[in-house]
Amino acid sequence: MLKDLINEFRQQNGKLPLAMDNNQENQYCLWHCLFMETIQNLVHAPKEYLGDKSEAIGSCGFFKDARETLHYIIFDKFNNSPAHKEVLLSDNLACAYHIAQYQVLVCVRGWA
Repeated sequence: MLKDLINEFRQQNGKLPLAMDNNQENQYCLWHCLFMETIQNLVHAPKEYLGDKSEAIGSCGFFKDARETLHYIIFDKFNNSPAHKEVLLSDNLACAYHIAQYQVLVCVRGWA
């Protein structure tokens, strides 16, 4: 679901869709979402863990369904932030989301 929304966003911005099939990076993104839930705060991963990657993180209170909430995070929150938008338009991406009790957490990592 998140990958489909990101690819829809990319296509609307003139970029080709991506597979986002780097399982290790996707797992790191999921771990980061779980970490943010645990500490109840949005934080970026330390630079030594990201290497040459950039990261977009976000959260939002839960709407009526997960897809609507993820759509809002991607198309409204990330789209309105030049740094987050740049990550979504990177040449390579990994992503994950986690539905916590009353919020959705998202982590997207991009690199050349």
